[in-house]
Amino acid sequence: DASWRDLSRFAAVLALLSAALYHFGTWDSPHCQHDPINPIRDVQHNNSVNGSVEVSLALVIRTILPSLRAILSSSSFWMVALAHTGGTIIRSCDRILGTYLDDTSLEGEGGWFSESLSDMGPVALSMSLSLGILFGLNKYGKLFTRLSNKPRKRIEMIQNLYIASILSCLLLSVLSIPIVRMHLLGSQTLLIFILQTCATFLLGASIAVVSYTIPAIVSTTFGKNKGMYVS
Repeated sequence: DASWRDLSRFAAVLALLSAALYHFGTWDSPHCQHDPINPIRDVQHNNSVNGSVEVSLALVIRTILPSLRAILSSSSFWMVALAHTGGTIIRSCDRILGTYLDDTSLEGEGGWFSESLSDMGPVALSMSLSLGILFGLNKYGKLFTRLSNKPRKRIEMIQNLYIASILSCLLLSVLSIPIVRMHLLGSQTLLIFILQTCATFLLGASIAVVSYTIPAIVSTTFGKNKGMYVS
């Protein structure tokens, strides 16, 4: 049987291969290698300490500060940043879904599954978020692309996805309240787990497009400042 060390090594090798593929398989667009303009090319190089300070100041004054002013003065940046922050938190919550499942158990501090399901529950709940993201990118991503000539429909779609994500978070929160689990749902432990899994899947599907697609689309409106926008 594979141990956690074997899984960690496999994940590390997979991440290394992905990084190598991205590094060697992508490149800058023609004539855009130095976009935005790098002021180092316009500064007299000097190996002294004062020369290094001058280069650093030129970087700050001629690229960083103008980019920051252009980005921070944009209302669209703040809207996307706020929404993307929530999406990032949701994407990373798979790390605590196992703890959430254990804390929302019905039988004291231990797990509320039978012995055969107690180990599968946290794994299934965590996987449902990732599967939901893949489903959302495949289904709603294609729909978002087909609606490229219908901006009103796109806006309605994004609004509905945000509403679905909010309702999913509220459902998971309600299912964590002891009085709901113990008095309203009684001993329906399997029903609670199904509701939690469905809510987690819907949560992943609803934030997939708005988290992965919208920021990239908005970045094209910032021109040479899109690098600073993304960072």
